[in-house]
Amino acid sequence: MDRSTDRAGRRMEFGPFTWTGGEHSPAFRFGHALADDPMLELEAIAMLADRLRPDLIETAASDRGRVEAGFRPVAWSGPRASSAVREVAERRLWVAISLIEEDPLYRGWIGELFGEFCAAAGIAAAAVGQPEGYLFVSAANTTVPFHVDHENNLFFQVRGRKQFTVGYFADEARKSTAFEGMYSHEYGAVDREPVGLVTHDLQPGSGLFIGPDCVHSVATEGELSISLSLVWGTPVLRRYAKVYAVNHHLRRLGLDPRAPGRSTVIDGSKAAAATAWRGLRSLTERRPR
Repeated sequence: MDRSTDRAGRRMEFGPFTWTGGEHSPAFRFGHALADDPMLELEAIAMLADRLRPDLIETAASDRGRVEAGFRPVAWSGPRASSAVREVAERRLWVAISLIEEDPLYRGWIGELFGEFCAAAGIAAAAVGQPEGYLFVSAANTTVPFHVDHENNLFFQVRGRKQFTVGYFADEARKSTAFEGMYSHEYGAVDREPVGLVTHDLQPGSGLFIGPDCVHSVATEGELSISLSLVWGTPVLRRYAKVYAVNHHLRRLGLDPRAPGRSTVIDGSKAAAATAWRGLRSLTERRPR
């Protein structure tokens, strides 16, 4: 069934796809009309970077391997974040700009894009909440090592070409280790290539959806690249995140905790404990006025 809409001005074109709302949803390709959108031009992105909080701009050197367990981008520390965007080719950088919806000019624009996807998928936007927007500007021949995000990711290739390689964990133990680390202030990079690898060649106007448990690496080809990601969670993913965080601490105590999704009762208890702990920390860490 063709899930594309017929209304004028649509910016995405979907063929048949499945979105489950859980940890595992199959990857699927789609088309889009954002390659010429002025909101995604290099200069517009540079100006956006200066309007956002500095901690939302992260960079990494472009020369990486596909597997680097210690990979983690760093916050931009230069005088103006726009210089990282404008000089990404000269500096040989990969630049990630997070939470672009915090900018008023981009907030409504992202909401409209996500609304198109929700209409195509047949889901109520209110059921998943506001998506987060990320922009990536990469020098030519940049590689981002394999990592996980644990979110639904609608990825738009806007400028240049990328090889987007997707796979899955070989077993539940490796998956738990990666997600437990990610929810304990690590980046989510993995120490070995996943299994079942599929590489998608993305050009301007092509897009890819990947599910929360996909391990992925992206490689920019011989020119500067601009990409957009819309990511969102679900109540299930938010509960699993709390379980993974609790499991990380239990494992440090020498225990072998059960992965999320196997027991609703146990997951609920861990999620409640995580919520209570975070609430207690927020109270005890408050400073007197």
